[in-house]
Amino acid sequence: MEKTAPPAAEDPQDEIVALVRVLHETQQRLQELTGGEVDAVTIPGGESYLLLAAQEKLRRNEQTLHLRECALGEISQGVIFSDAQRLIVYANIGFEKISGYSEAELLGKNCSILQGPLTDPATVVRMRAHLDAGQPFDGEILNYRKDGTPFWNDLSIAPIIR
Repeated sequence: MEKTAPPAAEDPQDEIVALVRVLHETQQRLQELTGGEVDAVTIPGGESYLLLAAQEKLRRNEQTLHLRECALGEISQGVIFSDAQRLIVYANIGFEKISGYSEAELLGKNCSILQGPLTDPATVVRMRAHLDAGQPFDGEILNYRKDGTPFWNDLSIAPIIR
């Protein structure tokens, strides 16, 4: 962000008002960038008083994200995330153990990689219809591990629409 000083005013009160206006605009921009509140805390001898509050919020957000990532990685239930094209973008260790596929093998693949000759096509159609409508799907489907052995997969799918 380029630092712009307000024009010097003849009246000190006018200069104070101009400086407060710049401070307020800077605080609003930092709120937009960080997605939250930025506290204006004056630190003697420093010009980064707004930025420090924004950096602290980002640090807390990173810690929360790391905690969630660790929790997803450690639970025994299989969890995958897919994008709008139904391509897998994340698979936890639980899913790797259940399916026999590593996350690297799953990334960018469609979830249909798990389907096989005895997978019920009607279940697949119902699942897709729910997801296309932005609705959650709960049900069982016969899937296949990487080695070809079948397993019943109890699904709970929740589309996340932003």
